[in-house]
Amino acid sequence: MRSDPAPEPRPEFNQTRLQDFELCPRKFHLRHQARYQFPDRPDLISDEVERRLTWGRDFHRHIERWAAGIPLAILLRTAQPPADEWLTLAVRYLASLTQASQWYVEYTLSIPFQDSILSARYDVLIRRPNGELIILDWKTGSRPVGAATLRRSMQQAVFPFVLAEAAPELGWGRVDPEDILCVYWIAAAPHDPVRIRYAADEHRHNRELLADRIQSILARRREEDFPLVEDTPENRERICALCTYAHYCDRGLTHGTRVDLDHVFLEESPLDLQSLLDETEDIEF
Repeated sequence: MRSDPAPEPRPEFNQTRLQDFELCPRKFHLRHQARYQFPDRPDLISDEVERRLTWGRDFHRHIERWAAGIPLAILLRTAQPPADEWLTLAVRYLASLTQASQWYVEYTLSIPFQDSILSARYDVLIRRPNGELIILDWKTGSRPVGAATLRRSMQQAVFPFVLAEAAPELGWGRVDPEDILCVYWIAAAPHDPVRIRYAADEHRHNRELLADRIQSILARRREEDFPLVEDTPENRERICALCTYAHYCDRGLTHGTRVDLDHVFLEESPLDLQSLLDETEDIEF
């Protein structure tokens, strides 16, 4: 007896993939379809960059361990400066948000959307007794991130949209977009977290935005369908010079620009570098 072939898995998208496509379709192809390494020469990453990436990774792990019940005093024994100070301040802030609340660390939600799967992995997701939902995200980059930059990011489009759509399946009932608060705790400005309240008109806009971007990606089949961002002086400065994949292209970084790559990591990149470490799963089209 013949069995029907298994259906092909739906392609999966998250904020990192969509952000890369938004900046430069070629970067999306190189990173998520061709799966080129970044960078292809590890010697392009200096010891200082390696240390900061390690601090960010260890900070997220320590928060997860604290949430699992390991006392902060024990965790601080293995946390190196400045991650130890980040951890102390972050735990204090997290505790202030989670009193009498349900909360989840490193929590992933996925929804079917536009013939694909749209996923979001939350550093912390909090459900307060009054029904308010808080998305808490840790930013461990070297510079503060402003609300305007965060509002323009795909993370701010994907995270609250997925949560609002998935809430009924979690048994939380219908969630009004205004019940969702996004909080970005920034290690470079730990006493001034950025708070962005979601809204119904923003939810409608995000539905259209995300649908448009995903359908645009799915309609492309060949490498040449993912062109480089337009070659203008502004784009070279704003996008190419800050792209960790630019040394694969005919502009931006080259194999010899170690200092420039450090600049990308430590000074100008507007969002958390942790996504570079987290993006390990496969994607098929």
